[in-house]
Amino acid sequence: ARALALARERTVALEGALRAAEASEARMRAVVDNAAEAIITIDRSGTIRSFNPASERIFGYAAGEAIGRNVAFLMWPQDAERHDGHLARYLASGEARIIGIGREVEGRRKDGTRIALQLAVTEMVVAGERMFCGIIHDITSRKRAEEAIRHSEQKLRSYVEQSLDGLLVVDGAGRYLEANPAACAMLGYTEAEILALSIGQTLDADESMQRDGAAHFERVVREGRSTGEVVLRRKDGARIVADIHAAALGNDRYLGLLRDVTTRRMAEQALERERATLETRVEERTEVLTRTNVALQQEINERRRVESELVRA
Repeated sequence: ARALALARERTVALEGALRAAEASEARMRAVVDNAAEAIITIDRSGTIRSFNPASERIFGYAAGEAIGRNVAFLMWPQDAERHDGHLARYLASGEARIIGIGREVEGRRKDGTRIALQLAVTEMVVAGERMFCGIIHDITSRKRAEEAIRHSEQKLRSYVEQSLDGLLVVDGAGRYLEANPAACAMLGYTEAEILALSIGQTLDADESMQRDGAAHFERVVREGRSTGEVVLRRKDGARIVADIHAAALGNDRYLGLLRDVTTRRMAEQALERERATLETRVEERTEVLTRTNVALQQEINERRRVESELVRA
């Protein structure tokens, strides 16, 4: 009777443990099945033993099509070769190239599409057997976005480098952070030399010019935008007049686009001087003509008087 009672107790305990294990497994299966990332388990030979729904969505294979096949068929050829080598090396020597280390790989969907993946592999022992669990995140969209950003940045950098206008970026203290080739040529400095300077050191030393330049910078800091002209001093001491459009970039950075208008200003000044000279000459000629006209009128009047005297005589 005692043996039967003990057997019943053991049976109840085992049934409870079995139910707990089944509940735990059900919870784990629910987590795996509803995970956003692909979760794939393989044995030491690389054969797929489990393939969750996220894996089906990412790779386009049903679980039945994947389980039992070597995991390499889900990878792009060069990554498949490296993966097999890393796994064999780890099993032989314990040298980790994938296990416990996250890395980016390229996968292959059922339709042949190449996809970018973030792969993390961990080792586990199940029923005395060494198994490996791979958690895979599809980063194809992120990679495309990063590539689009890189392409956009390259285009923008090309425009900046090839621009005929000078481009300068400064911080809130007026120290130069970036300068394109046109700005370097305009000021006569190398890029490294400009990046060691601040706005005040490239403005003309004249006190009024310093005030104008400081007012322009204060305006862009305060209002986020400013346009106008500043007088700069080149490295060789020559003065240049620059038309500048400045804007705040955020994060205490400010962009200035400069165009050298020195030649235009000199031409305008020469034209103004020529116009003033011409006006002076016109005034002088007008005065001469007026005097001549007065003298001529006087002569005409005198001739008429003489003619009248002759008629009376």
